[in-house]
Amino acid sequence: MLDYQTIDIPFHFRHLCWLCGEPCHRQFRFPANTQDASRCEHAPLILPCCQECLGLAKQVRGANNHIADFRAQYKKAFARKYQKHLAIGKNWTKQELEQSELSGKAFAGFKKSAWMMFEIAQQRLLFQGWSIQSEGQEMLSQPTSFCFDGEEFVSLDAAIESYAKRFFIEPDYLAAAVSKVGAARFAVAVRFCRLSPCHLAEQIPALIDALE
Repeated sequence: MLDYQTIDIPFHFRHLCWLCGEPCHRQFRFPANTQDASRCEHAPLILPCCQECLGLAKQVRGANNHIADFRAQYKKAFARKYQKHLAIGKNWTKQELEQSELSGKAFAGFKKSAWMMFEIAQQRLLFQGWSIQSEGQEMLSQPTSFCFDGEEFVSLDAAIESYAKRFFIEPDYLAAAVSKVGAARFAVAVRFCRLSPCHLAEQIPALIDALE
């Protein structure tokens, strides 16, 4: 029988899911069984988890060597599950959605709740938990990685550099946009920069002022 260790939980994170940051009342055991534990690089862990994440976590396969590897695979699974919600931030800005001419009962409901659904999904996807310590010993430090659309980057700067190359955006321009709206609205920053191209560095301040 595996000897699972409970992790230390910072006071301001008490009662929150380690995987998504939502309120929780369940526990997730990693690794799930003795066979997986034989390949794991650290002691078996018990993590606070919400009901939804617990169900989704059980579907993740092939990431049993380390909790950090598991978290990366879990985020990809989460992004796939909520790809429609996350796509709202790619296709719209909040202002565009509010000013759109969508009509009809179904579209009216979409306009009212779509941005909130996107923000909730995005915040849960970007949540990176906290450093894992058990009995005073650190087993996983607070991550500096950045996860967006199911893809994990070594840092926010790396994500900015990657998306700037993908969409031919001036890196300093995208960095300024992300700084203005915050990392949780990374999709909004990317879309703004694509819709409002910047060709000269001196144009950046004026363009960023128009970003909400």
